[in-house]
Amino acid sequence: MTGKLTELIHLINTFQEQHIGFKSLNDAIDTTTAHGRLVFNLFASLAEFERDLIRERTRAGLASARARGRQGGRPKGLSPEAQSKAQAARTLFEQQEKTAQEIGQLLGVSRATIYRWLKEPSPAKAKRQSPREEPLRSNPKGGWLIVGKKVYAVQEDGTLKRLRFSKKSPTIKE
Repeated sequence: MTGKLTELIHLINTFQEQHIGFKSLNDAIDTTTAHGRLVFNLFASLAEFERDLIRERTRAGLASARARGRQGGRPKGLSPEAQSKAQAARTLFEQQEKTAQEIGQLLGVSRATIYRWLKEPSPAKAKRQSPREEPLRSNPKGGWLIVGKKVYAVQEDGTLKRLRFSKKSPTIKE
């Protein structure tokens, strides 16, 4: 039994110990009579039975899901796209040319998210995911940032220019 029903049963028992009767104005429950006490206890027993059935079914469903290899709950960690955005945010923040607010606007996330990403250990130091998520070092003006499937060239003034790649050569999109 949970919450309100448990409290109601405790309250009714306290009333009975003090020789106080309970009469419900909305339901046909009157604990001053034997019939009323029977009805009240039946309702309480049925409610407890229903909660136990729900609990058993939930546990059986979770066990069945685990047996099929499924695990509930939110996935741990960042998605690959969020990891690359976090790396881009860390790189921009370490250059000390943009504020967290500006970096957040640039990457499409809030300032609080930028600070949360900065508090986490750097994935570049802990474990490299793939070469696509690392900034490339071949841009003479300041470097490259790869965020998901988007590639940005970091300019000398700290601004980002999105690059679009064709089969022949990259072109800068203003």
